[in-house]
Amino acid sequence: MSETENIGKLDPENYSGKTMTMLNRLNHHKINYDLIESIIQYICHHNHEKRGCILVFLPGLTEIRRLHNALFTASWIGRDKSRYRIYPLHSALSSSEQSSVFDIPPDGVWKIVIATNIAETGITIPDVVYVIDSGKVKEIGYDHQRSISTLREVFVSQSSALQRRGRAGRVQPGQCFHLFTRHRFESELQKFQVPEILRTPLENTCLKIKMIQELTIAEFFKLMITVPSENMINRSLERLREVCIKLLFL
Repeated sequence: MSETENIGKLDPENYSGKTMTMLNRLNHHKINYDLIESIIQYICHHNHEKRGCILVFLPGLTEIRRLHNALFTASWIGRDKSRYRIYPLHSALSSSEQSSVFDIPPDGVWKIVIATNIAETGITIPDVVYVIDSGKVKEIGYDHQRSISTLREVFVSQSSALQRRGRAGRVQPGQCFHLFTRHRFESELQKFQVPEILRTPLENTCLKIKMIQELTIAEFFKLMITVPSENMINRSLERLREVCIKLLFL
């Protein structure tokens, strides 16, 4: 996959020459932290009358820490740290730590929340006015060659991008900055994320079903909203048989 946007498919009548040049220079498969910081700085310096929470979507804890540290050491924030409150938000935080993102800051103070996709649907922050969407998410998968589970960074689906946009302006008009082009959204993003059960091995699920002993494995999977293919189920059962045979000869 190319690292740069395929600008040959973009209509030059809809974009300035400067924009086309910048799109060609950017690596669209890497998160541009400098760009995110610049957008946050722009919002804070040009929206004195329209204050509200800035919500930034990043794929994981490592990325959240990187932006968090960059903002804390930024010269434009360092000159007056009392005007900014920066909160990380991810599933590793305790409930009390997560609840701090609901605090409403005093007048004149900007609230910046840097979150994973936990803020898409699991947590709603009512005072969000600005959303910055990196367009990335961490997705669990499976490497069949090495027979191991993987956690990789991928582009979000169209439905997730729309969900993130919807976080802005729940109590007043808001703005969303998507860090990908309309062409990518319309032509390259999947409409919905592939359900985890269709991209991960089923061995653990099969073992749990056998422990219940009320339904057969096939009957159980048929009751799911998303049903794995018969081939996926059979491969998982075959891998379990191979493990059992090896254990017998230990």
